Amino acid sequence: MVNEIRDECLITEGIRSYEILQQKNGGREVFLKGNFCVSEKSNYPVISVFQEDTGIYVWENMKPKLLPGQSWEIKLWLAAGHMYRIETGICLQCTGYDCRFLGRGTIVREVGVGEIFVIAGQSNAAGYGHQSIMDRPHPMVHMKNTDGSWEMAAHHLAHVDPPQITEHMDVFNAGHSA
Repeated sequence: MVNEIRDECLITEGIRSYEILQQKNGGREVFLKGNFCVSEKSNYPVISVFQEDTGIYVWENMKPKLLPGQSWEIKLWLAAGHMYRIETGICLQCTGYDCRFLGRGTIVREVGVGEIFVIAGQSNAAGYGHQSIMDRPHPMVHMKNTDGSWEMAAHHLAHVDPPQITEHMDVFNAGHSA
């Protein structure tokens, strides 16, 4: 069996899907790192940033700074008030370097830049409210979970995952937050 080298460009550090970044002065600088593998020396990694809410690429097929050991890094500025999709891939010789046909890559979805608010308290923050829910999930409102992952915020905000301790009663109080 022959070991084939797959052309791929992966994000290893920076941001995750559904993450919200606190804006400062109208946006946020994002620093990404990753690694890549190419089957031909002339193939190269590219990074693109798509603004989900406007439907335009704000950064398209940018070449990152290449580092030793087949790794890369890039610094991007993302304007506040938008949701972004960040895509990586390998620009390939076999396609005539047509970036519509990239080698494998990472896609980070629904990254927002804006304001971060904290819901704090006891029953209100935990989602013990059982009244009618008037607000539906919004694509620009996300929440950070206790494990550090992000997701779109939807009622109820308290998770009913298996409890860490036996005295945990949230599984019986799955309402919503104010």
